[in-house]
Amino acid sequence: YLTRAGLVGRPMYLVFALALVLGVARAPTLAVTLFFLLHTTMYVALSIDTIVWWDVLAKTIPASRRGRVLGFSTALRGTISIGVGLLIAHQLGDSGPGFPTAYTIFFAAAGGCFMLSLVSWLFIVEPAEPVDERRPTWPEYGREIAGILRGSSAFRRLLAVRLLSGFNGLTLGFFGLFGIKQLGFAPSTLGIFAMVQTVSGIMAGLWFARVSERSGNHRIVQIATLVSVTGPIVALAFLVAPDLLWRPLYGWTFVSIGVF
Repeated sequence: YLTRAGLVGRPMYLVFALALVLGVARAPTLAVTLFFLLHTTMYVALSIDTIVWWDVLAKTIPASRRGRVLGFSTALRGTISIGVGLLIAHQLGDSGPGFPTAYTIFFAAAGGCFMLSLVSWLFIVEPAEPVDERRPTWPEYGREIAGILRGSSAFRRLLAVRLLSGFNGLTLGFFGLFGIKQLGFAPSTLGIFAMVQTVSGIMAGLWFARVSERSGNHRIVQIATLVSVTGPIVALAFLVAPDLLWRPLYGWTFVSIGVF
C-alpha cells in the first residue's frame, strides 16, 4: 500500500507544467505558492514511496554488492543527465524559448520521468517471504522505533548526521540563482552547472562502488557528507569576498551536490 504514495507524489511536476501552460506564470505569487505546495506534496509522498524501493533492494541484492549496484546506477543516471544539461543550456540561452515556456518543458520532462519510474515497478518481482498479517498500530510502531533509538547509539548517530547534512538541501535551489544574480553568470550557465553536477555524480558513483567493496558503506557516508559541507562554505566565501576569488571556483558548489 505504500506504493500508492507514488501515485500521489510523482505526477506533481506534470501538474505544475499544466499550470504554466494555463498561464499561472502571469501571477508570480500564485505561481510560487503553487510550486512550493506541489513540490512539498511530491517529496512528502516520495519519502513514503522510497521505503518500498529500499526494502525491495535490501531483499534482492546482497549487502556486499549494493554499493556496486548503486554506484553504477548513479553513474548511468549521470551519463543520461549530461544530455539534460545540454538541453537546459539551450533552453535558457539566447536561442531558447525563454520564460515560461522553457520551464514548462523542464517540469513536463521531469514529471514524465517520474511517471516512467513509477511504471518501472510493474517489472519488479519481489521475492516471496512470510508476511505478518497483523499490522502494528501506530502507538506500537512508535514504541518499536523508540526502542531502536534507545538501544542503538550507531543508529542515533546515523540519523543525526543524515538530518544535519540534509539541511544542505534547503539551499540547493539558490546556488544557481546566487551565481546569476550576485556573481554575474549568464542564465545559460545553469546548464553548465548542471553538467558539472552530473559529471561529479558519475565519477563519485564509480568511485563509491569501489570504496563500498573495499572499505564498507560507512566510508561512503563519511566522504559524501564531508564533501557536501564544502559546497556551502565555498558559496559563503563568494558571498563575503566575491572579488578575491576566481569565479570558476564557484562551480565547486555543484561538484559537492553531485557527490552527495
